[in-house]
Amino acid sequence: MTGSSDFRSGRDFNLIPPTSLIFQLSYFMRLDELRNLLSSSPGLGVVFFLDGRELPLHLHVTEIGRETRDFLDCGGTRRKRERCVLQLWVGEDVDHRLTSDRLLGIVDMGSVLFELDIPEVWMEWEIGSVSQYPLSSFRVSGGDVIVGLGKNHTACLAPGKCCRLPVIQ
Repeated sequence: MTGSSDFRSGRDFNLIPPTSLIFQLSYFMRLDELRNLLSSSPGLGVVFFLDGRELPLHLHVTEIGRETRDFLDCGGTRRKRERCVLQLWVGEDVDHRLTSDRLLGIVDMGSVLFELDIPEVWMEWEIGSVSQYPLSSFRVSGGDVIVGLGKNHTACLAPGKCCRLPVIQ
């Protein structure tokens, strides 16, 4: 089945029902798991899907970064989150394709940022505004490594303490 056309390339998106993503993770993929997947799949194309839609095949990975966030939750608990973020970008050049070897080279080049840490991997992608998506599923099919981007949701991290303000008499 096909969906809407990609305005940059004119190519129709392929729609994939979520149930066909064979390896649906119950957590978000870590950097070491992405490295293992790519190194065990040399010479293959890499295809990213978001909401069942294929991202343009000629996208670039423009940066790899370590993102650290220190914050207090609504119950006053201090928290820290670190993750690896790969930025995806689509330029005007449509005559190339991201391969597993190239993406592995980018991941390896960025490994100096992570030392002994093994963070979750998120992709930064712009659809109207810049958003980040976790890697949540993958499969190897034919000549491609197919990676599903998951959803990021907000949540109360302190449901037992949330917003308990003193009552003023």
